[in-house]
Amino acid sequence: MGREKAGDCPNAMTTVDINQCLSHENGVTEANYRAFTTAVRAILALPEPQMPGEHNPHVGPSGVEATPATDTAAFDAAESAWQSYSKAECTAVDVHWRGGTIVNSMIGQCHLRLARARMDELASDYMGILE
Repeated sequence: MGREKAGDCPNAMTTVDINQCLSHENGVTEANYRAFTTAVRAILALPEPQMPGEHNPHVGPSGVEATPATDTAAFDAAESAWQSYSKAECTAVDVHWRGGTIVNSMIGQCHLRLARARMDELASDYMGILE
């Protein structure tokens, strides 16, 4: 998120410079995204500590508590759906801007915006385990 706040490519002046800069930013953001989602999934896969006399999974007022298996399966399904959405959204941006010199910039911005928004969503969704 800090990279986004700093602004992408403030010194790029030409279309080529902007496209090269966005390509670099996308590479960094994609690596950060993979590291972040891998870490979230690994945390979800950790077994809950068992307290003496307690039975896991716990049944609470809203139902059976998630297990590492159900947590990671749900995360994987959501991640797969998000990847499909992201690809479809940026393909739609490509189709819309195709034919113009701005197409690559718009696609690059699409990927950056969506990946950063997804990391923000995950941080919010899993804030209790990421602190």
